[in-house]
Amino acid sequence: GHLSILVARERVYVNEAPVRVARGQSFVREFMEFVGRLGVGGLLLRGEWDHAAVESFVAAFANQPGVADPEARLRNVRERLAFVSSPAIVQVLGAEEAEAEIRGGDDVIVSDAARAAFFYARLVSLLEQTHAAVREGESADRYARHLRQTVMKAIECLEARVFVLRLLAHTASPPGPDPLATHAANVCVLSLCMGRLLGLGRGDLSALGFAALYHDVGRALRPEQPAEPEGPDELLPHILEGLRLCLEGSTLSEAATVRSVVVAEHHLLRDGVPRIPGAPPRPHPFSRLVAVADAFDRLQNGTPGSPPQNPAQALRSLRREPRRHDNAAVDLLQDVLGKTPRGTVLRLLSEELVIVLEGGAVFGHRPIVRRLRFANGRPDPQRSLRLLELSEVKGEADPAHFGVDWRREVLR
Repeated sequence: GHLSILVARERVYVNEAPVRVARGQSFVREFMEFVGRLGVGGLLLRGEWDHAAVESFVAAFANQPGVADPEARLRNVRERLAFVSSPAIVQVLGAEEAEAEIRGGDDVIVSDAARAAFFYARLVSLLEQTHAAVREGESADRYARHLRQTVMKAIECLEARVFVLRLLAHTASPPGPDPLATHAANVCVLSLCMGRLLGLGRGDLSALGFAALYHDVGRALRPEQPAEPEGPDELLPHILEGLRLCLEGSTLSEAATVRSVVVAEHHLLRDGVPRIPGAPPRPHPFSRLVAVADAFDRLQNGTPGSPPQNPAQALRSLRREPRRHDNAAVDLLQDVLGKTPRGTVLRLLSEELVIVLEGGAVFGHRPIVRRLRFANGRPDPQRSLRLLELSEVKGEADPAHFGVDWRREVLR
């Protein structure tokens, strides 16, 4: 494949066509300012990219030294990108070279779905770098500013229905090379959507999302998955480590205070971890939201001694233990995902097989479904989409029984 990203004539061009954003221009302006500070005019990417190549690419742009000469900055970027090895290929262009590459073309419109993918991928990438920094003995706040900015930019888009649907779909992604990063991003997205339904303002939503990103940061120092279910004694070390990392961080703000509270409290109700002396008898509302989002995502991806559950099963598991989970927060999560959450496979009265892509939370509980099989059992090659009436449903079906990869279907 081939991808060119050029900055010239006060615009961003992708594959030589100018970018036009469907909602807001702030992240385009920030990108232009960022590459401008580095003396970069464009990037040409070709070949096949694996995780190691992407990590080397991201590292080339992180923590650039403050060099005044634009040519020296450009030369520094090129030297760092030399660590990106074949079959991944990247070429860095200066401003004049980028100008020469532009030949014109129709505008490229950045859709809400594409923006959701961008923000989710950026969160995961920044979290991976944060956890790597923690393991190397550096501050947990090394990328805090970038994480907060990404959360705030995502909040700006939460009124767009397609953006929210696709952002929630990405929480079905299988765990990546750093499962803790994927988990933290998922908990952040679920918490933001729950907070939005509560009517929280942007400031509170930002603090909630920021806290959710760091709720399990203490686990970065013990990245291996525990072999057995964790009790209070096993959970306490990562809570204390997380609290230490947050309190030693460089971020001093109300959001940082809320972050520390959530790190300390998110296991209180669920796992019987003792309260910190002097703490209020009931956890902070944000701690309760994050705790439910955390539990749901862990059930969805599997826990020690428990295999992964599909989203409908995970919600039922939360319901079965009302003393361990805040019922109001579980209700809120159900409202976010809909009565029939994304990833649920349904058999209809017509004997068709469908999978839920959106649980109907924004459509009067009429889910959006994709048909997998016709009534005669033949696969639907078109994967037709439609709104479903719940009266058409015969019952849930086991995805594994029909060989359905529910994550892949939700993300396609």
